[in-house]
Amino acid sequence: MTESYCQFAGWDIGGAHVKLAFVKDGQLIIRQWDCPLWKGMEELISVFKLAVNEIPNTITKHNVTMTGELVDIFASHDDGVEKIILAFIEYVTNQEKARFFSSKGLLTLEQALNNKECVASANWIASSQLLAMNMKNTVFVDIGSTTTDVLHINENGLVRNGMTDFDR
Repeated sequence: MTESYCQFAGWDIGGAHVKLAFVKDGQLIIRQWDCPLWKGMEELISVFKLAVNEIPNTITKHNVTMTGELVDIFASHDDGVEKIILAFIEYVTNQEKARFFSSKGLLTLEQALNNKECVASANWIASSQLLAMNMKNTVFVDIGSTTTDVLHINENGLVRNGMTDFDR
């Protein structure tokens, strides 16, 4: 393994499930846990404690998307983003290894906390941008437990009709 080698884990922290994906021994590993976040942060913390036991020690970066901030236990979306981010740093990894997907790209802990509105519900951007790198002129449908997005990808990439759930 070279010094510049970097192994990523991808996370999607939703209001009903937490998903984790990484490559181990050349195989794509995907894990999903039920996480009824509307019951409280203890649900998410329990999942984080389980998940860390699954992560290989070769993982050097954790990239996170979320929609969990939408559940009713949070005072606002910004409050939810902040609490989820801080729990992730406390229970999963340190801030140097964590990046948070946003409408501005991957952000560090400090950047994410200063741009919570861009981090909130940015999961659709991450998925559609990955698809747009490999497919042109297609429709992307992302059906989650709590949200659904139908997005158009053309030869120029993702066609954005809005950045928020409401605008799309």
